[in-house]
Amino acid sequence: MITEQLIPYPWQEKNWSDLMLQAEQNRLSHAYIVCGPSGIGKFDFAHKFSKYLLCGSPINDLPCGECSDCILHNNAHPNLRILKPESEGSEIKVDQVRSLIEFFSMTGHSNRLKICLINEAHRLNINATNALLKTLEEPAGSSVILLCSSQLGLLSPTLKSRCQKFPIDIPSREVSVSYTHLRAHETKANLVCRLLLEK
Repeated sequence: MITEQLIPYPWQEKNWSDLMLQAEQNRLSHAYIVCGPSGIGKFDFAHKFSKYLLCGSPINDLPCGECSDCILHNNAHPNLRILKPESEGSEIKVDQVRSLIEFFSMTGHSNRLKICLINEAHRLNINATNALLKTLEEPAGSSVILLCSSQLGLLSPTLKSRCQKFPIDIPSREVSVSYTHLRAHETKANLVCRLLLEK
């Protein structure tokens, strides 16, 4: 069983298993909309999945964390591009999407898969959306685009029709409370260790 330490959040275990099944059956879509309410870890989930896809030696459906691709992913993997609004409340602009198109047009590092994460995808303005649609209609080689959004209603209907919708589970109250207590315990333990080391 996948443990909560290995995926972003414990309530995402079934979501992770569903994607792993698609990967094992070679049924991965070229574009996903990772959706759900704000604050449930959509981007963290997508980011971890990108690490898995780029990992050279996955172990038990998880990135190994030790290969050169995992190490690169921890910093700035050349096959990964992240788009998001440039400032709080701003839009994702067409120039950002054009740079993504250029990114996909180039050969990937070690001829591997190329991935883009688009956080707050509902902030794509109309010109950026139209530019992205052209990329989705003509996917570039081995590539995956993961759009994260908490407001599906603001996304273009055409854009939604070009992507596989992937809802992230909402944690139950019990899971939320358990996770909060676990994090509080870890924070306290880390603080004690730091204080001991400083003595």
